Amino acid sequence: MNASTGAPQARYPRVAGYVDVALPDGSGGWYIAGKFTGVGGCARTNLAHIRPDGEVDKWAPNPNREVRCIARLGQALYVGGDFDSLGGVRRQGLASLPTNSSYPLAWDPQANDHVNALVVVAGKVFAAGRFTNIGGLARNFVAAMDPVSGSVSLWDASVDGEILCLAASDTTLLLGGYFSRVGGAAHACVAKVGISIGGLVDWNPVIYRAPNSWDGGNPNVSALLVDGGRLVIAGAFTSVGGADRQGLAAIDVATASVLAWDPRARFSQPVGPSFWSLAKSATSIFVAGSFDSIGGRPGSKVASLDATSASAAAWDPRPNDFIVSLAASESVVYLGGRFNSLGDGANRSYLAAIDTQTGRPTSWNPVLDGYVTALTAYGGTVYVSGYFGSVNGQGRAGLAAVDSSTGALTPWDPAPDGLVNTIAVTPNRVLLGGRFTHVGGASRRYIAAVDTATGGALAWDPAANDIVTTLVPTDSVIYAGGWFSSIGGQPRASLAALDPATGQPTPWDPGTDGVVMSLASGPGVMFVGGIFGLVGGLPRTDVAAIDLSGRPTSWVADANERVLAIVVHDSTVFAGGFFTSVGGQPRASLAALNLRTGAVEPWRLDTDTFVWALSSYQNTLYVGGNFTWIGESPQDGIAAVPLSSAPTKYLAGIALLSQNIPNPTRGSAEIHYSLQADASVSLTIYDLQGRRVESVLSRVFQFAGPHQMVIRTTGLQSGCYLYRLEAGGLSSTRKMVVIQ
Repeated sequence: MNASTGAPQARYPRVAGYVDVALPDGSGGWYIAGKFTGVGGCARTNLAHIRPDGEVDKWAPNPNREVRCIARLGQALYVGGDFDSLGGVRRQGLASLPTNSSYPLAWDPQANDHVNALVVVAGKVFAAGRFTNIGGLARNFVAAMDPVSGSVSLWDASVDGEILCLAASDTTLLLGGYFSRVGGAAHACVAKVGISIGGLVDWNPVIYRAPNSWDGGNPNVSALLVDGGRLVIAGAFTSVGGADRQGLAAIDVATASVLAWDPRARFSQPVGPSFWSLAKSATSIFVAGSFDSIGGRPGSKVASLDATSASAAAWDPRPNDFIVSLAASESVVYLGGRFNSLGDGANRSYLAAIDTQTGRPTSWNPVLDGYVTALTAYGGTVYVSGYFGSVNGQGRAGLAAVDSSTGALTPWDPAPDGLVNTIAVTPNRVLLGGRFTHVGGASRRYIAAVDTATGGALAWDPAANDIVTTLVPTDSVIYAGGWFSSIGGQPRASLAALDPATGQPTPWDPGTDGVVMSLASGPGVMFVGGIFGLVGGLPRTDVAAIDLSGRPTSWVADANERVLAIVVHDSTVFAGGFFTSVGGQPRASLAALNLRTGAVEPWRLDTDTFVWALSSYQNTLYVGGNFTWIGESPQDGIAAVPLSSAPTKYLAGIALLSQNIPNPTRGSAEIHYSLQADASVSLTIYDLQGRRVESVLSRVFQFAGPHQMVIRTTGLQSGCYLYRLEAGGLSSTRKMVVIQ
């Protein structure tokens, strides 16, 4: 994005996931690292190179877990993080890669926990993080290594807590993190140690945070920036050297005295703002964190500060966050969530409309100052609720109606005094469920009906005794689900059917032993999702079907975790949530179930993390959540899935998995295999009882063709093991014998 305006570069590729660090390649391009599954439409896992023209390079080491830091020395790139393999080779937390090859060099220090920071200085590679052993030697949280051999030096700073960041200044190394002692001496959060031997330097800015507790958040320094004779620090603290500094401060590198530079960051939470990243241009310092205002301007997540005065520029890129609600129509899909940008840099604050044909944001752009938790479209109006206080600059307390064509705010304003979780619209009223006790100018506990024109409360008043999370109106009754144990003065355990005229509960009373999060109406049945183990006294885990009499049907598709969203499409029930299996079948957060029987359908599109919302229109399923991968495709937060064709999960497979060489093996073994097409690959070792021993590869994207893996067996006991390769919905297993 432009450093002056905050506008995104026109050709910069989108990332499906998040980026922890970016490093210039010296030629106008960038190396990026973090936790992602795709870049610019290309499958790249956690590490990628973007060329100066904005195109994604073929360089693809694809580490199997998050990469947190990068450093470069000549043609060698050093990376650290949570991974234990990259380039198809075992590397534990640390690796070195040539810039022209996806396969790591022999450099292999092996950290026993993750690495947060790397600095190459004075002929050494310094690594810091959460590890306590590296290269087979005890080193607490920071170590120095030879850049060629990877051997760990005698250098030892002896820190007592996790280190988040490193920086070099002259003959010293600066440390930032959660620690409280260095070299046996009390020294909190930021310290100087000698580059030559690691001894503590007499330099102490004194970092403090109030409240200072694990609940309130211990003080920490998460980013360091050496700028001439000063050190800019970012983190979570409320004072430095006795001076008020909220998460950001500038310190004299030589004396540790606090300088006048003060961005005056503020945050509504009691523990104050926190920051985790710093960068500098010629005249500006860029910061990322959580705050309400900074440098005299309102803002959140990211800001540009004058390097001299600390005042904030009118620069607001609005980075995105995940989607929690969806509503589909013929030409657009409305999105609500915690995001504040969409598409190729299109600014959208928590609410947007996406063209169903192109997948791009439309010009519809209501501006909210907080995120959306529920929405529904009806007629020419989109009703939204969430954690916002204004829409288009006008006050609205968490509930509003906007024109579906223009995005203009309507006068409709029921003004609830608490969060609205669910909205359902009928021709003459808007039904609301949530955490409120007053709405539309009247007392209404957790559930209400308001007039579609005036927003005033109608007489309909079931009065639940706890939160209502979902509402589904039908011709004869209004179904409600939530946390309540009574509604309309009658005992009802998290489920009720309400009379549309009086609000009184009907005899329909299945009850659950937990919480109902989602409802969907089917032919003669109501599908229920949530967090429960019993429905109507019968065992049903997190998803169930209930008939019109209030009895659970024989439809059984138990999930192993909560179900947050349900939608019925033709003869299929789609469920989304936190689960990893449904009906005894592996399904990651998204599943298709037979409408009549509850059997898990062969249709399969796993995601890499949770699904929050589902909606369908005609022959397309819209999926929203905080995932970065769906099926075999990188996809960030929102996906449109055609239901007329087979999911891409089944397009790739394993052509050959060879026997490991040698077999029996001692120390290490080679495994060769071939893929019929590009695929996301997992390789797992099990014992003969089926217990997982080690995950060698976990959903690592690999190209079609032959592949080779080297696995280490030094940590395994002598005996027989199974190794299982999974790719494109297929799997293959072979036996391996280990001798020690």
